[in-house]
Amino acid sequence: MKQVIDLFPLPLGVIECPLNIKEIVDFFNKSEMSSEQGNIYGLLSEDTYILDNPVCKPLADWILTSMQNYAEEILGWDENFKLSQTWLTYKLPGQRHEVHTHPNSMLAGVFYYEVYDDYPAITFHNPIVSFGRPTFQAKPKDPNNGKYLKDTLSFTPNPNTLIIFPSNIPHSVPVNNTKQVRKALGINTLPLKTIGNKKSLNELDYSRFI
Repeated sequence: MKQVIDLFPLPLGVIECPLNIKEIVDFFNKSEMSSEQGNIYGLLSEDTYILDNPVCKPLADWILTSMQNYAEEILGWDENFKLSQTWLTYKLPGQRHEVHTHPNSMLAGVFYYEVYDDYPAITFHNPIVSFGRPTFQAKPKDPNNGKYLKDTLSFTPNPNTLIIFPSNIPHSVPVNNTKQVRKALGINTLPLKTIGNKKSLNELDYSRFI
């Protein structure tokens, strides 16, 4: 094959945090968690705007800058973003997180502030086949080889790593088979004040609905 062109690739941004966040992690670890979601979602922090706390401001500013840069440099979007909901997510031993997307958000992120050996990965699901099978499915020559055969791709982060992706990409977390708590920070973002363009007839001006 002389040339292969990847059509419409889905970009996963991966950025390591340069900040000293010990004080912020101590605050995270003292935060109250809710178990209402059960084994299929794990535990969530009672505070679902946790980065609004003043102690988190250095991390919040760095995350917002990183997501703004991703939007501009990778996706080519001309929007001013703002963090919307931010929350802690725990997976106790035996817990998992079912396949989901992040509605009412444009960019999603996960910040991994405590990573250990055998830390459960995050798994991304091909949106073309996530909620149904292809019309035709051929027998693979080697099911473990070839990126075009995969319906899922897993990513295991390093400590203090932020990942960024469009909010409509389905993703999940497998069962935590370790004896430790899998901790992470979930992030949703939206453009500030408006989305889209007035002349293109796709403008959403939030102020018109307040």
